[in-house]
Amino acid sequence: MTYWEGWLEGWWDALPEKKQRHYLLCFFAGYAAITIMVITSLVLGSGSSHNIEIRHIETSGLSKAISLPEHTDKSMLPDTVTNKKNYTYGKRR
Repeated sequence: MTYWEGWLEGWWDALPEKKQRHYLLCFFAGYAAITIMVITSLVLGSGSSHNIEIRHIETSGLSKAISLPEHTDKSMLPDTVTNKKNYTYGKRR
């Protein structure tokens, strides 16, 4: 543990239990308020609460950046990149 972690742990343990509960309740209330604000912002920003779409992040910019030249012989590429299910640690299963 670092010096500050030890100091903070000692400070927390020195507080009376009632004060610890008060701090914990305040931190939780702040966390809940921030969560509600973020969810409200998402709902209002989407235009309608019925059409919120949650989906995977697409990395289309990354795939364009790693494109191979047209004259590259793709049969020389390792199969661990193109077919991960048939290989483990570069060896065929």
